[in-house]
Parts: sequence; C-alpha cells; structure tokens
Amino acid sequence: MRAGVTRFWDYDGGWGVVDSDANSGGCWVHFSAVHREGYRYLTEGEPVRFEFVAAAVREYKYRAVAVYPC
Repeated sequence: MRAGVTRFWDYDGGWGVVDSDANSGGCWVHFSAVHREGYRYLTEGEPVRFEFVAAAVREYKYRAVAVYPC
C-alpha cells in the first residue's frame, strides 16, 4: 500500500489520477478500483492509500487496482 494524493478526477468519465513518490507521472484510477460506499469517486487533493500495477493506460505508466480514501 502506498500513500498518495488525488491529482484529478473526471466525474463524467469515472476515472482520475493519483500521485505518489512511488509512481512518477501519476497513476490512472478507474472508479471500480475505489473502495467507498455508494457512488465511487475521488476528490482532487484527497489523500488516499492505494495499490497499483505497471500497466500503460492513456499516457500513464501505472494503473491502480485498489484505492482507499483516507
């Protein structure tokens, strides 16, 4: 698990980007990876803990597989 901060969230598209020291350039996040009750989303600037894998999605080198808002 890594600590990070949400850089961007596209509410209409259901995806966003999380930044941390562990993944330069950002980590792509799909709403299905967000562990939150009800509507799954992240808020820009929100601290999170997350797991990721190396997988190119859009211009990002990493994809989150589980994201837990703090």
